[in-house]
Amino acid sequence: MYKYCYIILTICILSAAPLSSSAQEIPYVHYTTENGLPSDIVYCVLKDSKGFLWFGTDKGLVMYNGIRFETFTTFNGAPDNEIFYILEDDQQRLWLQTFNGVLCYYKNGRFHTPANTPFLRKKIPASSTGMYFREKDSSVTVLHTHLKQFISIKNDTCNIYPVPSLNTSPDEYPYSIRKLSPATYQLRTNQGFITIDTTGRILERTPPSATGWQKYLINNQQEYIALQDRIITPQGHTVFTFSDGYTGNNSITHCYVSDGNVFITTTDKGLLINQRPFLLTNGKFSGITQDINGNYWLTTLNEGIYCIGKDIIRSGAWKAPYKGNVKFAFTDNGELFYADNNNNIYRLSNGQTSCIFSYSNYRKKNMISHEEPGAIFTDGAYHSLYGKDHITLHNIHNAHPRVLAKTLQPGATPDVIYEGVGIKGMAATPGYLYALQAGNRIFRISRKHIEKGRTTQIGTVPIVSKTRRIFSMAKDRYNHIWYNTNDSVYWFDDSLHQSTIPPLNNISFKRFYIFGDHLAGITHSNQLIVCSDIYGHMKVDTLPEQNCIWNRMYRIDDQHILLSSNNQYRILTLNGKHASLHTVENPFIPGQVSCICADSTTCYFFSDGTITAMPVNMLLKHKSEQRILFTHVKTGRQLYNINTDSLTIPYKDAGNITVSFSALAFGNASVQYEYSVSGGTNWQAVNSTEINLVNPGYGEHVISVRSRNAAGNYSTPATLLLNITRPYWATPWFLLLAALIFVTMLTLAFRLTMKYIVRKRELAHAAKIRFLKSEYKALNALMNPHFIFNSLNNIQGLINSNDKRPANEYLHIFSDLIRQNMHNISKELIPLSKEINLLRNYLRLEKLRFKDMLNYAVDVDEEVDTDVIFVPPLLIQPLVENAIRHGLLPRQSEDSLVRISIYEKGEMLCIEVEDNGIGISNARKNMTAQHQSFALENIRQRIIQLRQMYGMPISLEISDITGSNGQSRGTVAVVMIGSPS
Repeated sequence: MYKYCYIILTICILSAAPLSSSAQEIPYVHYTTENGLPSDIVYCVLKDSKGFLWFGTDKGLVMYNGIRFETFTTFNGAPDNEIFYILEDDQQRLWLQTFNGVLCYYKNGRFHTPANTPFLRKKIPASSTGMYFREKDSSVTVLHTHLKQFISIKNDTCNIYPVPSLNTSPDEYPYSIRKLSPATYQLRTNQGFITIDTTGRILERTPPSATGWQKYLINNQQEYIALQDRIITPQGHTVFTFSDGYTGNNSITHCYVSDGNVFITTTDKGLLINQRPFLLTNGKFSGITQDINGNYWLTTLNEGIYCIGKDIIRSGAWKAPYKGNVKFAFTDNGELFYADNNNNIYRLSNGQTSCIFSYSNYRKKNMISHEEPGAIFTDGAYHSLYGKDHITLHNIHNAHPRVLAKTLQPGATPDVIYEGVGIKGMAATPGYLYALQAGNRIFRISRKHIEKGRTTQIGTVPIVSKTRRIFSMAKDRYNHIWYNTNDSVYWFDDSLHQSTIPPLNNISFKRFYIFGDHLAGITHSNQLIVCSDIYGHMKVDTLPEQNCIWNRMYRIDDQHILLSSNNQYRILTLNGKHASLHTVENPFIPGQVSCICADSTTCYFFSDGTITAMPVNMLLKHKSEQRILFTHVKTGRQLYNINTDSLTIPYKDAGNITVSFSALAFGNASVQYEYSVSGGTNWQAVNSTEINLVNPGYGEHVISVRSRNAAGNYSTPATLLLNITRPYWATPWFLLLAALIFVTMLTLAFRLTMKYIVRKRELAHAAKIRFLKSEYKALNALMNPHFIFNSLNNIQGLINSNDKRPANEYLHIFSDLIRQNMHNISKELIPLSKEINLLRNYLRLEKLRFKDMLNYAVDVDEEVDTDVIFVPPLLIQPLVENAIRHGLLPRQSEDSLVRISIYEKGEMLCIEVEDNGIGISNARKNMTAQHQSFALENIRQRIIQLRQMYGMPISLEISDITGSNGQSRGTVAVVMIGSPS
């Protein structure tokens, strides 16, 4: 009998419940004069090469960087405040089509017009119908349709060419023009293509590429042709085909195709995105583009600007038929279900909304409550506890769900009269439905008896202390019910066995939720606490403070939780024992909502009678494009525009410098800036878009700026190399001169001071220096007295023996040698070539003396440039003399040979003096102590003095040359000379 009553009740409720549908819309952000626009009439939009958006309005040129609108008018130098069209060329000049038709462009904060730019001063009649087109050769073509002429602009050159008369039809007029070659252009008219030359002569006519030609469409250099049933390119390729009902009398105004295969068309009936129904039907659209994040910007002639998210295909918005607020929502099998605060249940399926249960019709009166109705969806059935009623819906996906309505019946000791009032939360186990009521008790309903009888019996769950308030309740994976009081957290199972959670003692949660192995809660002091491994060794972590007041948590998937607050949404990511937060910066999500629910692909937001659907991956993606661009540098004397990553300014202008920058941050709710100077890692916050440098000094200064959005993501730093030229007093020549003067004065002062303090030491030191110099000069000038004496005796003997010719030759060579030596010793360093020449003369002289008893060879490597390399004078001759006198002459052999080899070894000059004499060891035995000291110590002292006086790296090594039998067969002396330090 009761079964038939339920069936009759269900039929009555469904027959009384109105079925309704709602048209799908799209999430968007609307900008008007209230948001900073100078006017709601916006003619066009352009995204420039840097990423800024530019809007042409009837009250000036507007730049938008995602943060604020900046307007430029005639006050800033514009020729007119009404801007119909904007085009950027390859030189980053923004060409503007104005109402008065003056040819002009905007660049680096300045409007260029015929009044201030010479190449624009040609006799170009003004025309408000002039259209700009960017060509492949970096030129710009301007078509004046009413004036029958067009203009070609290349760099700073401007040429005017005629447009021929189009006599085929009085209704034919050109839409655009394109350059085919330097001398030929193609006019694109409403009746086909016409090829012309720069003299105005028609070369060729081409009919339309398809029948049904309606309109030529141009938007941000995208050009299409509208036909009756499709959109094609000027070459005839189809880019979009209209479905039935979208064509006919619909006047198409603009087309835009994005990289994501999104086709947007604006018509007189509204906005058409792919094959979706018409959207934003009140807007008179005038332009379309995308920002750096891929969002779409649509300008209108009556409603300002609309911004639509880039993921418009998977996003949606519906004006739902519910009243009040949504208190509970869930998804199942791709369909959305939600209940308002009057307990009416709705279903959203395939874009259509229908009311599947009307509680007001059931109660025959409107009972809107501001309490939270208890609701839960479990095991395919929806349960709600509302007032005295327990409503159950089965088969919710059917057109007519089965409704079971029962009355709540308190237990033997009821705590309140109406058990369904003030439900704060519900949970379900296999055996019971649990409800937290009014913060002071938990009651449960046996699921075995839900289908039986006309009433629902409830039972109160005993808690640890009835004097304590219960704030929140949740169910874990093991069907344990967790609840918390003002000082601890407890759990119980269906047998009502209770236990406390020691790690959570003394933590007062306002709300907490269980997600897998994690517990996340919000304390009364607004702290966000995450507990990991709640079934094992629980770890309790407090997440960093956020600038918000936490509200509720909503599960997205097993690892991601969406948190609502009074200041943006956050995503809580649970990854093992680690948890992290990031802010969701999506301007298309409603700010304040009454309820949120999500499935694996879509998240639904309920706010003010609107359902907004956003793809889950858009919420989880928390990195939006941010850019920083330096705009100009201002000094006390001049303004420098920045077009590259470096700037040089003179020192005289570098007293106080202001570096200005701009940020591109579309879709970011808030942006903060940081900067560093000279490549440092110490980033400093700056509250504006200007950096003030006080007396930065000359040289290179590396200035880096980065932005940080609310999600904590940093942009790629923008770097400016600011080079301040050196003043005259910091140039190298001035510093060198000052250093010389300073060193001179310091030396003089030092000498005078030292002379006054330690005069004797100074005199002794000066005497030692003079002695060293004199000794060195004496050593340089010293010729062996025995050699001179023997030479003179030999000359005398030759003369006495009447051997005049050898005597004269000997005397000639000897005089040249004396002359060379006297010339060389007056200089500190001489070319190696002169030293070799002196050595050759010396060897010739010795050859005359000893005849066949002496042979010699001088080998100089070809890579040794003897004219460039400088050496101290008389360095080689003593070694050669020592080899002849002590190595070769004692041997008395006609095969005696002394060889001098000069070559480079790395960075060193190597001089080898090798003889096949008796060897250094045997020579030393024959020398007296006095002679030995004079012969070898003389050379070593000279080397020491050269090191002291010139800082010259020089070394001498003398060693025996031994044969295979270990006997000495000669001597080799090696001198290594480097460059002076």
